[in-house]
Amino acid sequence: MESLKQRWADLDVRCLSLLTPAAAFLAWEVVNVISAFQKRYLLSANGLNFNYICFISSWQQVFTLLCLSPFVFLRLTSASWDQFRRNAFGLSFLAILWVLTQLCLSAAEAFLGKALIELVKSCIPVPTLLISLVLERDRRGSPITYSAGLVASVVVTVIGACLAVYDDSQSSAIGYFLVIVATCMTACFFVAAGILLKTSAGGLNPINLTWYVACVSLPLLLISFSISSEPKTVFSSLSSKPEAYGWMTLSSLLYLLSSLTTFCLIILTSPLATAVSDCLKYVLMMLIAVGATHSPYVTVNFIGLGLLIPGVICYTYFMFLRRFETPRELPSLEAGMAVSMKGKSESKALLPDQAGQPSNVCCVVQ
Repeated sequence: MESLKQRWADLDVRCLSLLTPAAAFLAWEVVNVISAFQKRYLLSANGLNFNYICFISSWQQVFTLLCLSPFVFLRLTSASWDQFRRNAFGLSFLAILWVLTQLCLSAAEAFLGKALIELVKSCIPVPTLLISLVLERDRRGSPITYSAGLVASVVVTVIGACLAVYDDSQSSAIGYFLVIVATCMTACFFVAAGILLKTSAGGLNPINLTWYVACVSLPLLLISFSISSEPKTVFSSLSSKPEAYGWMTLSSLLYLLSSLTTFCLIILTSPLATAVSDCLKYVLMMLIAVGATHSPYVTVNFIGLGLLIPGVICYTYFMFLRRFETPRELPSLEAGMAVSMKGKSESKALLPDQAGQPSNVCCVVQ
């Protein structure tokens, strides 16, 4: 009876510990779904038709620096030249990935319809899983592993998401190539951010990591803007559409919140869980768009939802087991070292004291 009560108490503690990741997941979904719809209106021909991705991305990074710089200069978060130098490679890698992802997605829209772009991006958990197996390490420094059930649930979730957002649309080989590259780079971004955030020596958190990425990516975006065709028409478009300033500022605020919630979700869960959340985002966007426009939802979409829902449930279950799995026993080498250290400490107690007098410890010679 006591053991049963203890098990229920342990289960309650485990469920309560999941409240913070669940809240982070909900916040991430809300912010990113709103951000995606807002960006779609800003860029699409049916909306504001202000399709200047380099200029908008540069505006977002300037806004991010202005908002987060007080935290840095008032010492509310750790940020220094030494810290940047220690993490220079990882931070530069993140910034380059982010910039290239934006450019590839912008170029892909000229060859693919929105539905097909979202269809390909729904597969992001698969490259994230593969990259995580290669790059991530556990607490012992060994390559990270996933159970067969978790991998199967990820595959089912991806297939369900792809079918749920499937739609016949404009397509081309170049467009598919660009969006596949962008999806793989987003997966690399999640895994690289997870490695940086979970490395204690780096001293990085969501605030200073977002600030560092903005510092590195802004010059890259300005260079991309200067060599693109955007400078020829962007300022005339701004003069004819002054409301674009407000929409870009709103987009920048949503981008900042998206970056912070993304890094928080990676810390509280994992890069793979963040990729699954990104996969679910496109399904939510499709459902909202269908409900708002009363568009037809074909049979293949319902089949996708039928696969997606149990896939997500199974994935959540396996992640729950993984999160609270019992620690394994020490390997024999580590156990031997521990016994050796214990023996040394006991032998010190048997030596004479510093005054040259034998201690009052009785030794038994075996």
